[in-house]
Amino acid sequence: DEDGDILVEIRKGGGSFREERAFYGNIVRLNTLTAKEKRVAYNRGDILQFIADRDNVIRIGLTQHDLTRSLLHRRDANSEWEEVYSADFRTAIAPLGFGKNPDILYVSALNGDKRALFQFDLKAKKLGRMIFAHPTYDVPSGAPIVSDKTGKVLGVRYEAERPQVYWFDKDYKNYQAMIDNALPGMANDIKNWSKKEDRILFHSHSEKTIGSYYLLDITDKKKPKMEKLLDLAEWIDPSKMSPMKPIQYTARDGLVIHGFLTTPNDSNGKNLPLIVHPHGGPTARDYWGWNADVQFLANRGYAVFQPNFRGSTGYGNKLRLAGFREWGGKMQDDITDGVKHLIAEGIVDAGRVGIYGASYGGYATMAGLCFTPELYRCGINYVGVTDIDLILKEYPLPKKINDAIDAVMIADRKKDRDWIKSRSIQNNIDKVRAPVLMAYGMKDWRVPPKHGRILKRALDRNNIPNKLIIKANEGHGYRNEDNIFEFYREVDAFLEQHMK
Repeated sequence: DEDGDILVEIRKGGGSFREERAFYGNIVRLNTLTAKEKRVAYNRGDILQFIADRDNVIRIGLTQHDLTRSLLHRRDANSEWEEVYSADFRTAIAPLGFGKNPDILYVSALNGDKRALFQFDLKAKKLGRMIFAHPTYDVPSGAPIVSDKTGKVLGVRYEAERPQVYWFDKDYKNYQAMIDNALPGMANDIKNWSKKEDRILFHSHSEKTIGSYYLLDITDKKKPKMEKLLDLAEWIDPSKMSPMKPIQYTARDGLVIHGFLTTPNDSNGKNLPLIVHPHGGPTARDYWGWNADVQFLANRGYAVFQPNFRGSTGYGNKLRLAGFREWGGKMQDDITDGVKHLIAEGIVDAGRVGIYGASYGGYATMAGLCFTPELYRCGINYVGVTDIDLILKEYPLPKKINDAIDAVMIADRKKDRDWIKSRSIQNNIDKVRAPVLMAYGMKDWRVPPKHGRILKRALDRNNIPNKLIIKANEGHGYRNEDNIFEFYREVDAFLEQHMK
């Protein structure tokens, strides 16, 4: 009912995010038919995230100063912001969205070690009752699912071994079961519904397919009708793709680490060549589902291991905080321990292991080659950090946030100079034995190509075979199709040469 209008956050300033006015965005109302925009929420200069209520009024703002995260609230579009909550960012609540009651905000908050869905009373300025928790995983992943018809919370999405929804609503629980029975083995995610909630749009997907959209018509509840609307990538044949399975293992200090293992479609699952594929972030995680990198590698005959090492999100606060200040340390040990676990299980050939990651995963790739050189045959560093001091000095976030957080999560540039030097890749190249492929973009403001150039000079000095690709028109990860094809051809040839 908004004549094609959407709410959009706009930052003006390109990659120069050290400039605070460029980093902190404003909210505009954009007409998708005319492209005309009207500003509806002005950023006072420190708001990282905005949240609208069910009437599309911006009511919540999230700020951070040093290590303190604060929640701002306003009664309506014309009211002043008022702080209703603040805490250390390591334990702070995360705002998610509104339901029917405009005075109740749904938030993610700690319930012991794991995050759970809570109500937050904006009038009383305090955390209210818990709505849903899971013993193994943080919940929810995203805002609660709220009915447009009634404003009630219908369900909660969360990431377990595969995407899940816990439905509070009995009818939607039945609809989910109906869909899952019709499409077994798939993750079936209800996305939207008609105003009367008699037609449901859902996305059916898996690790073998980007998936399809379906319409479930429940106008006649006794005779529901399901119709496929479209395939998102009909050229992908799921029967030719490879299965991804959740795994877990125990790290050397007793911490349980979760991850995923994909094995080639036609393999017997034994004595396989392996590509370790650590995720970026590192405050992030890998998920079960379609992953083009993983399927590309599995298609070439490699098993692919994706460890959610300490520092990853989704598995509780203890695991996340255990990764702080552990670049090249215990985070790397978790990756190493996972590889050794797969070798001990007979799944992986110890003589044919490579490693390939992007961003922090690129750092983990090089750390693997530096600190456990006996483990890897080769490494692919894609837009990866190599110089820790450089990333601490130049990472493009406002200094009032970045420097304080970095000192807690990575290192303090002034106090930890020796540590930074000992964990930076260019200072450990003398330990590397394996060839390296590197790729960067000239427009990358997160990890500039100087990280790659510093690494190449160090590799060349030590006579380590290497190749550096730098594309002038790319940023933090390639987007131009010609560059993408060239990169994967290089990856293919590099692995073919060095993983035999």
